[in-house]
Amino acid sequence: MEKETIIITSVGTSILDKYLRLKQNKNNHFKDKLNGLKTVPFEKLNERGSKINEIKEKITDYLQVEIDDGEYPSAEIKSLIKIKEQCNIKQKITAYLIATDSIACVLAAELIKEYFENRKEHNITVDFTREYFKEDSKKGNIVKGLLVNDKVRFENEGLLNLLGCILTKLEKKSKKNTLLNITGGYKALVPYFTVIGQVHSLPTFYIYEDTEEVIQVPQLPIEYDYSIVHENLFVFDDIKPEKSIKNLPTKDSFVENYSQELLDALLEKGMVRIIEDDKKVKASFIGGLIYQKYTREAYGENFSNLKGNLIELKLYKYFVEKRFPGAKIKHSYTKSGKDGKVDFEIDILVEDGDEILAVEIKAAGSVKVIEETDKNSIEYKLIQGGFYKLTELYPNKKHKREVYLYSNQQIYNRILKDIEKLHKDRPKETENLKWFHLKLDNTLDNYNVSEGKIKQIYPEKGE
Repeated sequence: MEKETIIITSVGTSILDKYLRLKQNKNNHFKDKLNGLKTVPFEKLNERGSKINEIKEKITDYLQVEIDDGEYPSAEIKSLIKIKEQCNIKQKITAYLIATDSIACVLAAELIKEYFENRKEHNITVDFTREYFKEDSKKGNIVKGLLVNDKVRFENEGLLNLLGCILTKLEKKSKKNTLLNITGGYKALVPYFTVIGQVHSLPTFYIYEDTEEVIQVPQLPIEYDYSIVHENLFVFDDIKPEKSIKNLPTKDSFVENYSQELLDALLEKGMVRIIEDDKKVKASFIGGLIYQKYTREAYGENFSNLKGNLIELKLYKYFVEKRFPGAKIKHSYTKSGKDGKVDFEIDILVEDGDEILAVEIKAAGSVKVIEETDKNSIEYKLIQGGFYKLTELYPNKKHKREVYLYSNQQIYNRILKDIEKLHKDRPKETENLKWFHLKLDNTLDNYNVSEGKIKQIYPEKGE
C-alpha cells in the first residue's frame, strides 16, 4: 500500500489579491476593507464578522467559475496541482495549510479549502481548521503571533509557534511522504520555511510568480552541529519552544543557575533570545529548531552516544598510558544478571592492587546528579546501580568512585549545587566519590586528555 502524501503549504493572500485584480474591482471601499484585514490578528475575528462574511460570499461566487486561459485562483492552488502533476503523485494527498495570524490569511485558507472540496477531480484533501495551533492538542492551523507587522511578536512568539505547527506533522513522517510547499505566504517567511526543510530533509517546492515549472530547493550536503544542545540539554529543557512565558527563566535566574558566560555565548550564536518586556530567556527560532531535531529523532541520541564514547576512549587512553600504567583497566565494563540482560555498566573500571576505581563520564550540561529512581543518575548508581553493586562483587577491595563531567565551558552553578546536595544528603555513599571537570577543546580533532585539562571540582583538593 502506497504512503499518503502530506504537503505542508504556507498560505498568503494571493487568492484575495487575484480576485481584486481579475475583477478589476473599482469599489475602493471594498478594496480597503479587504486589504485592511491583512494586518488584523485572527483573535479579532468576532469584531469584523459581518465584513468577513460579505467578502467571503463575493469571492466564493467567483470561485464557482473556472478561471479562463488555464489560470488558477491562487498561487497555493496552482502550486499544489503542479506539484502533484510534476511529482506524479498517484496516492492520496492531504494539503496541510498553515496560515499566518491575520484574518485575511485565514479567509484565504478557507477559500482554498472550499475550492478543492468543490473540485474532487484534483484528489487533494485540505486540512484546515479555523483555530490557533496549540502544542498540547496538536490541533489548529493558524500560527499565533506570526504577524509580519509586529516584529517583536513575530520573533518571540510567531516563529516558534510555526516550528511547533510544522513539527506536529513530522511526528509520523515515517508513515507518510511529507513535502513542503513554500510558494504562498509572505516572502519574509520563505527563509524560515527553507531552513526547516533543510534541517528535517523535507523535499521543498516553490513556483516563482507566473512560471509553470515547479522548482525543488536542493538539499544541501551539510550536517548540523548538535553539540551545543547535547552539552546544554538542561538549558534547552528550561527554555524550550513550547514553554509559556510565565514558565521561562528570568535573565537573572538563568545566570544564577548556569552562568553569564553561557548566556552570552548562546546569544552570540543566536540560540536564545531575551524577551525584553518580561526579561525572560527563551530559545530562538534556530535554537528551538536544533533542539527539537535533537530530542525528537534518534539522531540526537546517536550523536550523544558517539561523542560520549569518543571521550570515554580518550580518557581510557590517558588512564592506561599516564595515570595507571600497569594496572588492569577495562573500558565499558558490564555485568549481566541471571536473565542474561545487562545489569549494570561502568564506563571505566580500574583494578590497581587492593583498590577498585569506578569511573563515570557524563556531559556536564545533561548529567543527572540527584534522582534516586533514574538509572542514569549518579545518585541511583551510588545506592543501587553500578557503583553500589561493585562493592558486592569485590567485598574485600577498597572502593573509590570518580565522575568526569566534560564540556568546553565552566560547570553550571546548578550542577555544582546538586553535587553539594548529594554529598550532604548521602554522606556515607559519597564518602569516596570525587568529581572532575574534563575541559574539551572547541573541536575534538586531535584532542587528547592531559593533566592540565582535568580539574577536581568536588570536594575541593585538601578537603
